[in-house]
Amino acid sequence: MLASDGVETVTHFSVGELFLGKSFGAMERDEPLPYVHDLDNVFPVLAIEAAFPTLTSFLRSYGPKNARHFLQTGQRIYDASTYMISYLVRQYR
Repeated sequence: MLASDGVETVTHFSVGELFLGKSFGAMERDEPLPYVHDLDNVFPVLAIEAAFPTLTSFLRSYGPKNARHFLQTGQRIYDASTYMISYLVRQYR
């Protein structure tokens, strides 16, 4: 394990605790959670959507499974964030 891998793991742990109120569980796992991969992919997906909106829409619905999964990154981030915000609101009422 490289030093940068450790820093990345601690960073993901801290971000989850600080901003979402719940750990990603990165410290307990050998592999990063799918949410972390989605965070890595969200900006490339947004760039592709901005440059090729019609193609992106078509591929999101009818493209190969890997392409659909990649292009649905933004929706997964949105859903996870919405869930965590609702969780925090319920927790601190």
